[in-house]
Order: sequence, then structure tokens, then C-alpha cells
Amino acid sequence: QITSHLSSQQVGTLFLRLNVQDIGLCIPILSPEMLSNTYSTMKDIDCRGAIVATVESSSISACSAGSTVSVGEFKQLCIRFADDFIHTTDDWKPTLNDPNLMNLCLVSEGSYEVCSQTEKALKEENAKWFLNIQWEMTGVDVHVDTNVGKHLTALGQTLTTLTGNSESEFENANTP
Repeated sequence: QITSHLSSQQVGTLFLRLNVQDIGLCIPILSPEMLSNTYSTMKDIDCRGAIVATVESSSISACSAGSTVSVGEFKQLCIRFADDFIHTTDDWKPTLNDPNLMNLCLVSEGSYEVCSQTEKALKEENAKWFLNIQWEMTGVDVHVDTNVGKHLTALGQTLTTLTGNSESEFENANTP
């Protein structure tokens, strides 16, 4: 019944508004010893290292009607490597006044805007995709020590393991 009162333009329109308070994302990082051993399932692995991303607050708005536009803002985005991270704790946010806290990037506040539109192909031309991305971040604070290289290497190896592609598979695929 509702669609009979709306024009066809309005039926194809989608609006989304999302407000989030205190959200976190954790990716466990596997040590080289864990990567070299064979485990029957990921549950068998007891790892403490992780890359942790937390946001104090975020607001996202999106509209899709022919083209897609998304705008958002956030406060206190923190991405860090944690050596001994316990994911079952209630608060994942780091203690920012701890002078020993290292290997993190903290952004006080920021915003972004993404606009995307596709144009149909004319005659024998290819379709065109227009994408505009703008962002602004203020208060970017980075603290790293000499261990950051080990953390980045372990993150790369973990992501490779999670995708199921190993170097040996890649090398075998390239041999005649």
C-alpha cells in the first residue's frame, strides 16, 4: 500500500543513519611459532597479541538513490598493537595517559564523505564509475617503538593465513 503512494524515484531510495558509542574490533595476531605449527581449528590457538581498533563515538549517514553518498564523523579512533590483550574485558580502550603505551595511532576526531555513481555504457564505450572520497582528521598522534616492525610482520602473516593463501601455494602456482 505504501508503494502505491510513492513515486518510482522514492521507492528506489534508501536512507540509513547509524550512531555508535564505544565500539571495538580485535584481530588476533598469530606468532611465528603458531604459524609454523598445524592446528586442527583456530580454537586450539591461545594467542594474546592483537591489533585493536576502538572508536568512542561515530555517526554515519548514507543515502542511495541512483548514486550513493555516505558521510560520517568519529571521535577518539585508536588503532593499536596490544601484546597481552584479553578480549573478554569490558573496556577495550587503552589508558591514554600511560607513558608505556606504544605502537598506536590515535585520532582525536575526523570525518569523511564518499560519493559513488555509475554511468551506463554508451554504444561501445565501457560503463564509467565516478568515486569521490574526502576526509579530514585532526589530532593524529602516533607512538611507535622498535617492536612495531615485528608487529607489522606478524599482522601481514596473520592476514595471509586467514585468507588461506600461503607463499608456497603462490610459488607453486607460478612454476611451470
